Amino acid sequence: MPKLIRMVWDCPACGRTGIISTSRQCTCGYVFGTDPKDKFRMPADGEEIIEVADADNPDELIENWRCEFCGSYNKYSDLRCTTCGHPRDESASSYFTATGTDKSSRSEELSSSDIYEGSENIYEDASKTGKEIDDAVHKRGEKKSYKETAAEIREHAEKVEEKKRRENAAAAQAQQPAKGGFSPALLIILAAVLLAVFFLPRFLNATKEGSYKVTGKTWERAISIEKEQTLTESGWSLPPSARLIRTAREIASYRQVLDHYETVTVTKYRSVPHTETYYEDLGNGNAEQRTRTYYTSEPYEDTEQRPVYRSEPVYGIKYYYYINRYVYERSVETSGTDDEPYWGDPGLKDKERENGRSESYSFTFDDSGETHQMKVSLDRWKEITTGKDIQLTKTRLGRYDFPDS
Repeated sequence: MPKLIRMVWDCPACGRTGIISTSRQCTCGYVFGTDPKDKFRMPADGEEIIEVADADNPDELIENWRCEFCGSYNKYSDLRCTTCGHPRDESASSYFTATGTDKSSRSEELSSSDIYEGSENIYEDASKTGKEIDDAVHKRGEKKSYKETAAEIREHAEKVEEKKRRENAAAAQAQQPAKGGFSPALLIILAAVLLAVFFLPRFLNATKEGSYKVTGKTWERAISIEKEQTLTESGWSLPPSARLIRTAREIASYRQVLDHYETVTVTKYRSVPHTETYYEDLGNGNAEQRTRTYYTSEPYEDTEQRPVYRSEPVYGIKYYYYINRYVYERSVETSGTDDEPYWGDPGLKDKERENGRSESYSFTFDDSGETHQMKVSLDRWKEITTGKDIQLTKTRLGRYDFPDS
C-alpha cells in the first residue's frame, strides 16, 4: 500500500497556516473553497506531517463533501451535515426548507435589486468569511433560495469586476503605444529606406544626352617577343626534351610511422542512476508518496593507451637537367595621335618569336572646361574626328557613354 499523507491549506481570512486538509473550516469561520484560489499544499519544513492511517477507509482517503446550505465539510460516510443536519442528497434545497424557518416569519421580503444593494462587493473581498457572506445574503430574508441568491450576487460582482478590468485596460492602452506597433517616425524611416533602395539607383543612373568637343585622339600598339633559352631545372621525373645532367637520391616526402604507445589519463563520462522520492497531489487533500529514477552524466578519470608516431623520410630519385624554353625577351611598341595606327617591325632574331599583340585606342573631350578620356574600339575610334563634336550620354554620377550603347 503506498504511503499517503495529509496536505494542508492556509486561511486567507486570518492568515492561519498549515491547516490539515480534513479540516475544511478555519477557527475564524472561513470555509475552504470559498475563494476559487484556495488550494492544498505540501507541509512546509517545521509543519507536522500526518500520515493517512487507513487508506481503505473512505473517510481517510476520499474527499469530504460540502454542505451547500451552511458550507461545512463532512465525512464521506455522513449522510447528513453534522453542523446543520441538512441531508447530503438534498444539499441544494432552499435555505428555509433546510432550517424549517417559515417565510412568513420574516420581517420583510426583498427583491433581487434590494439584495444586490450593498452586497455587490462581497465576493471581491478575499477577507470575507463564509459566515459573513451568509449574513450578507440572509440577514433580511429573500424570496429565493440561498444558493440562487448567492449565485446572482456572485454573477453581479463578476460583471462589476469585468467592467473595472476593461476600464483599466483601456486607460493603460491610451497611455502607451500598442505592443508590436510602429511609431509614425519609424514608418517614415522605413518608407525612406525603401524609396532609396528602389529609386535611388535609377535616379543616379538616369542619363542625359549632350554634345561634347573632341580635343584629341591617341593609339598604342605592342608586340611581345620571346626568345628560346637553355635553362637548368630539376624534378622527380625527366621531361622528354630535357638533357640529363645528373641524378641524386634525395628526400621526396615524409610518412608517419607508429613508434610506441603511451599511457595517458583521460576524462570519461558515464550514466549514473538516481532514485528520488516525491509526493503527488491526488486532488482530494491527500498526497501519495512515489519514487522515480533519473540519470545524470558524471565524469570520471581513466587511462588509455595512445599511439605515438614519428616522421620517416621517403627517398626518391631527383633529376637535374637542361631544357630549352621560350621566355619573355622584349616588346616592340608604337603609339601616336594621328589617324593611321601601325605595328612596329618585330625584327625577329635567331631563336626569337612573337608571343601576342595588344592595342589600345582612346580619345579626349571637353565638358565645361574639364578634360575626360574614353577608351573605344578601333572601328569607333576611326569615326571620331579631332575638333568636332560628338554625342554622348552622361549620368548624374559622371559616367559617359555612347547613345547607342
